[in-house]
Amino acid sequence: MKLKTIIASVLLTGTLFSCGNESSTPAPAAAAPSATNSENQEVDKSKEEKPKEDSQVTASAVNPRYKYLLGSWKGSLRDKNLTVVIESIQGNIATGYNIAGTNRRPISGTIMEDDRNLEMECAIYKLILKEPGDDKWDGFFTLYFYNCPQWDENHENEWISYYASGEWRAFSGKLSGEIYLSK
Repeated sequence: MKLKTIIASVLLTGTLFSCGNESSTPAPAAAAPSATNSENQEVDKSKEEKPKEDSQVTASAVNPRYKYLLGSWKGSLRDKNLTVVIESIQGNIATGYNIAGTNRRPISGTIMEDDRNLEMECAIYKLILKEPGDDKWDGFFTLYFYNCPQWDENHENEWISYYASGEWRAFSGKLSGEIYLSK
């Protein structure tokens, strides 16, 4: 049953983004269908999927280009502290949660290539992360995550700068705000 839920989520996400119209507000994520047929309730135990020992995907299983996205990103949204945590990445699907003020909400969405054609030496990925939609203030994030090389003034020492920018918009359209995050 778990596999069916994952496949349904991936298909739903792909359908939402295949329309190519980024200006429209994405719909809240739909609930996964539940099995109500009595035939489906009886399961052959020999064919049942074995649960994984570790429910989280380890960082080693994540595409190396996306590893810097994992973890906690801190900043602000409007007048509240904001934390965005990317807990896992499977393929190009990221999941985690955000905390705005004291409100914690789950988020999930798709990792895409940067679509702005900026001439930068950074690895930049666009993430559209949605909250569930069951709270009147739920919405979605459109964030660009940067992984940029930096040098000291003598160009001798290099380090990597991690930051994100973008916006959050309520599904209702009544609230929005710009976001700047750093790791």
